[in-house]
Amino acid sequence: MIEKLEKDRGKRIIDENMDLGDYDLAAKLPISQLWTDLGEFRKGSKFVFAAIHQKSLEKEDKIEEKLGFLTLKLDKISKNFEQKITHCEGCYEASAIFLCENQKNSSEKLGEKIFKFWLACRNAKRILLKEEEAAKKLEENAAKEKEKTKILENKTGKIISPSKVLQKYDVAKDAKPCKAVIKM
Repeated sequence: MIEKLEKDRGKRIIDENMDLGDYDLAAKLPISQLWTDLGEFRKGSKFVFAAIHQKSLEKEDKIEEKLGFLTLKLDKISKNFEQKITHCEGCYEASAIFLCENQKNSSEKLGEKIFKFWLACRNAKRILLKEEEAAKKLEENAAKEKEKTKILENKTGKIISPSKVLQKYDVAKDAKPCKAVIKM
């Protein structure tokens, strides 16, 4: 299936070396937890807003001067997170519909299924690459054997494979040359 998709698309779909750490985290973190975390962030930022609103009229009270910029930044961060979480929810719902999953289920269940599927695809791709490498090695070995046969044929005028030469002289394929000891 992976080979066919990559051949049809003309590009690599599965990267066997891709780091899946972020996807693993996404598969374990429900969107509802993001809303809870945003609520906690907003509660914490209320302390800054309250401190600014309770400033005194004295010149030494510089709370607004020191924290005024922070309120704008906190508000911007809060709205940005809210938009991103809303976007995540929309993507989750669209994915659940596309994959015929129940949208009411927690998002991490679907994330876990997708993550497991992606791991299986990545592992399958690794196996395919190993099989391709093994086929290339086999091809290379066959080409080398054919070349050796051609060289022997050119020398003798007959087609002789290297293995037949070894058989002719009763030499085992795994035989090692002997070491002669010369005494003087």
